[in-house]
Amino acid sequence: MTTQLVYTPEQVTWKMYEKIIFRIFFIYVFIYIVPLDYTYFQKVFAIHWSVFKFQDINTIGNYSPKLHSNERGNDLLGFVYAFGISIAGALIWSLIDRKRSNYTVLYYWMRVALRYKLAAVMFFYSFIKVFPQQMPYPTLSWLNTNLGDFNAGRLFWITTGVSQSYEIFTGILETLVAFLLFFRKTATFAALAYLGIMINIAAINAGYDAGIFTVCVNLVILAAILLAYDAKKLWEFLILHKTVALDDYIPGFTRQWQSKTRLWVKTAFILFFFGFRGFKTYESYAAGGFRLPVSPGLPDTSGFYKVSEFQVNHQPVTLSNTDTTRWQNVVFEKWNSLSIKIPHTVKLFVGDRMANYEIFGTAGRDYFTYKSDTAKHTLILKSQTDTTQKLVFHYSRPDSSTIILSGIDQKKDSLYAVLNKVERKYPMIEGRYEGKYVAY
Repeated sequence: MTTQLVYTPEQVTWKMYEKIIFRIFFIYVFIYIVPLDYTYFQKVFAIHWSVFKFQDINTIGNYSPKLHSNERGNDLLGFVYAFGISIAGALIWSLIDRKRSNYTVLYYWMRVALRYKLAAVMFFYSFIKVFPQQMPYPTLSWLNTNLGDFNAGRLFWITTGVSQSYEIFTGILETLVAFLLFFRKTATFAALAYLGIMINIAAINAGYDAGIFTVCVNLVILAAILLAYDAKKLWEFLILHKTVALDDYIPGFTRQWQSKTRLWVKTAFILFFFGFRGFKTYESYAAGGFRLPVSPGLPDTSGFYKVSEFQVNHQPVTLSNTDTTRWQNVVFEKWNSLSIKIPHTVKLFVGDRMANYEIFGTAGRDYFTYKSDTAKHTLILKSQTDTTQKLVFHYSRPDSSTIILSGIDQKKDSLYAVLNKVERKYPMIEGRYEGKYVAY
């Protein structure tokens, strides 16, 4: 049996403070990458492997302990808990393990685990940019919502989503950085780039209140811990302009099966989190994405409609900017949802962003999902924000640009509306278009 030629560093003795610092951060890393929460395993075992989705890969590879309870993702108290546990654990560890001179081998394996953890998490966010789904193209309802009716997070997602090429570009860069973490010779550069990327994304989430601030802060901390190993040499090389050599230490694999096992495990990890995840993310994109609804709407209705005639209980209601019952305009999406502009108070929706992405961070319009029966010509509308609100309409289409609705609302009032389609131009999309824009 052949053996591998192994480089073994000279045995060194760490200073006491170095060992304490290592113990603190080792426990912190352990908390965030080793699943100790039973609910994690419940989610993994609940995965339907016959209809495996790319989100299921995220469930497997993006474990996070339940230390952060804030729904908006801004709960920094969780980090206090994590570091408190780490410090207390390090003190106990120091009392038990006083005689150990260094943790060179354990430090190596901690960095390996960190590299693979950071890569697995980044691949989720990078691939949903490469196949643009994280910030999807603006819906017609968003394009017909006043700027001030968006919260900052929604506004950022819209302005990024409207430039699909930019989103794809950032996704490619993030994917490249994550992929380079798999290899020791490129890991230091990748960790430095990863840290810069995540600091910027954390700043975006803080400034725009985009919802995953604590996730980003934790990735910044983990990337900084990974980079700390070469921090001194990077300082000497980048700032002091000295010639330095990065440590290429690996633990000894004296048996052939050990080297083969390491290679197979690494290959399987890359194939699953890079290859298979990339394929499943593309599959999701090709099917219409995961952020917005994909169920088809009423055929040939997508567009913006002004309400030229409106009646309540057979009484005409004139167009007004103050009447809280009269519809002003209606937007039909290409999927089975529509939105209505009514000049009344609409509460900003900040609930579950993943389950209600279409309406998250928006106000100014009432959003409905609908079921259509093309044989009976009926529409059943259900509010996306108020479960008590339901409207039942009979519809007719005298021509391709007109929809007439008649029916009742949740108050049993009869409603009648004539919708006329308007071919609108949007400066956000048209760019350098030099025509005239009509405001509604």
